[in-house]
Amino acid sequence: MSKQILKIHIFGQSGSGKGTQKDLLAKVIDLPSVSMGELLRATAKLPGAKGSQMKETLDKGHHVDNSITNELFLEWQKKNGDHGYIIEGYPRNREQFDFFEEHDHLTHAIFLNISDKEVMERITGRRICPCGGTYHMKYNPPKHNETCDDCGEKLSVRSDNTPEATTERIRLYHEKMEPLIEEYSQQGILHKINGEQSIEQVHQDILKIFKE
Repeated sequence: MSKQILKIHIFGQSGSGKGTQKDLLAKVIDLPSVSMGELLRATAKLPGAKGSQMKETLDKGHHVDNSITNELFLEWQKKNGDHGYIIEGYPRNREQFDFFEEHDHLTHAIFLNISDKEVMERITGRRICPCGGTYHMKYNPPKHNETCDDCGEKLSVRSDNTPEATTERIRLYHEKMEPLIEEYSQQGILHKINGEQSIEQVHQDILKIFKE
């Protein structure tokens, strides 16, 4: 592994596996990691108007205000970023990119590329249970149609995983992220990975980046 301070952005469409790959890579290269989605969902659970407004925005598949995501990133970066880090899902538009560039600079931008059709299949197939069980109707289906294997309760679709919300997320992704992909390419830090492979193969392809 390189001895340089690594600052890595793993990104891709919803369902591309970026969170999984972030966690796998963090274990190998021993860096702190964070998901902007996790930070936002944690904030959405907070009591009060801010939490309620953010939950409503996320449920519709929309992006929250840039000022909020920028603030969350900066708070986390100041506590964890001295020796490098892996971040997933941020920056995700021009305004966030410009803010990020004012405060830090990436060494690697890893793009997990999957098709819009694959996004729709991966996201809308997800099911959850009140007991905490998670399923996917294709990749990890319950044994008895749409009921939980553990408690027997009927499974449901998370509000931000509906076809309508997923379609909106796909639209926003193309509109907001494609200019950033071009920026990363011009900076010479873009690494494009086929995200439709197995989890292990994607992981191995990412590791090759740091062995070059």
